[in-house]
Amino acid sequence: MAAALAGVRAVFPMPGHDRARESLKAVRESGVERVVLLSGASVPVGASRTR
Repeated sequence: MAAALAGVRAVFPMPGHDRARESLKAVRESGVERVVLLSGASVPVGASRTR
């Protein structure tokens, strides 16, 4: 995955897949600057809402 992330500055990962933890570790190690989760499913149950 390191080669695929070369030069990447931001990622929009799909949360909840089986290898999410490993994928995010590779993203972190490659030096990606921003990670943006776009799904409400990524919010834990009971999390407080802020406006």
